[in-house]
Amino acid sequence: MSKCIQFSVVIPVHNEEKNISPLLLEIQRAMGKSDDFEVIIADDHSSDRSYDILQEHTKRFSWLKIVRLKHQSGQSAALRH
Repeated sequence: MSKCIQFSVVIPVHNEEKNISPLLLEIQRAMGKSDDFEVIIADDHSSDRSYDILQEHTKRFSWLKIVRLKHQSGQSAALRH
């Protein structure tokens, strides 16, 4: 049986390799053992290691989903995807 998602958080990122891990750890700390949410990170085609770091974190956080834009499009486009 699949879990019921009560809410989703969408976060656009671009070249945020130093901030991704602390952000995700803070989300995990705030949510505790809750499993009724998801975090969707829209990577605006970062040129640093942001996407690689996000992929690594999907192994640790089942609530993390990644959308990577094919080319840099800006925050509004990232949120639409």
